[in-house]
Amino acid sequence: MNQKYILDVGWLLLLNDLKIAPQDALKKAQLPESMMRDHQLELTATEYYRLWESLVTTSEDSSFPLKVVQTISPEMFNPPIFAALCSPNFAAAIQRLKQYKPLIGPIKLNIAEEKSSDAKTEKNTVITLTGLPKEQPLPIWISLFELLFIVHLLRMGTREKVIPVKVELAHDLTSLPSLDDYSEFLGVKMESSNATRLVLSHTSMQLPFKTVNKGILQAFEPGLAVRLNELGKSAPFKQRVRAYLFETIASGGVSMQTSASQLAVSPRTMQRRLKNENTSFQKELAAVRKDLAMHYLNKTKYSSLEIAFLLGYDDPNSFFRAFNQWTGQTPEAVRKG
Repeated sequence: MNQKYILDVGWLLLLNDLKIAPQDALKKAQLPESMMRDHQLELTATEYYRLWESLVTTSEDSSFPLKVVQTISPEMFNPPIFAALCSPNFAAAIQRLKQYKPLIGPIKLNIAEEKSSDAKTEKNTVITLTGLPKEQPLPIWISLFELLFIVHLLRMGTREKVIPVKVELAHDLTSLPSLDDYSEFLGVKMESSNATRLVLSHTSMQLPFKTVNKGILQAFEPGLAVRLNELGKSAPFKQRVRAYLFETIASGGVSMQTSASQLAVSPRTMQRRLKNENTSFQKELAAVRKDLAMHYLNKTKYSSLEIAFLLGYDDPNSFFRAFNQWTGQTPEAVRKG
């Protein structure tokens, strides 16, 4: 069975910010609109490439990958990216991104060290991007986006405009209209090469992340590991439930029925298996909501109303009541500390 990659509600909201209707992009990519379920898309590698090509065509903008990257913020909740941002520094973040990259798209990261030509630093880190062995080489638009995103991730985490040592692309750049725009964003001129890679100094790799959050990372990282093992049967069932909830909660409409269906069990079986692990669907849902609520309050400027929406509540008052039960305080009281 072909591996599928999920574009979740965060991506769909991002496209909305870029004034692109997902339905139009699907049509141009010759993909059925019915592929969009519960506000997310599941795509094979070939479909993933086709969708990217259609997005660039639909946007009519050769700097589209850059526009996408500039729209991404720390508040855009995507579990693998979120795990990277919760890391203590970029060295740890890129290792997490490498580990969980198979959950995001048909791209492989390789991380190695090389001797630096700069006498002030002993070594550089080289991050090389490739497509999967049985798939076509990475198209230029995806290669561009991935390189830009890694730099953007580093800057989001550190809150500093870090400049790479070198950026190379395994494509001919002479006909790229927006080359200057990309180079201006990166702070260094991109070069054509036989590999797509990003070179960063040792100092940049060790810069501390302002977004570090060990508590919430420990809360949901096990769920990512479960997904990485294709939700293997040996994993605790409650981790499978949590993984699904973290991924879909912002889309709203989270229920035991829909969750059970997505995990290929009946609601009754879900109840029984969770009970055997001394928990319940409502307990797991509440735990996920509490973890995310604390993150949004402590790490973002979202209002309580926006947080209620992101946690899948139709009525903000339901969120306020639940939060009081969890903490004995109001959301604003927790935010003020």
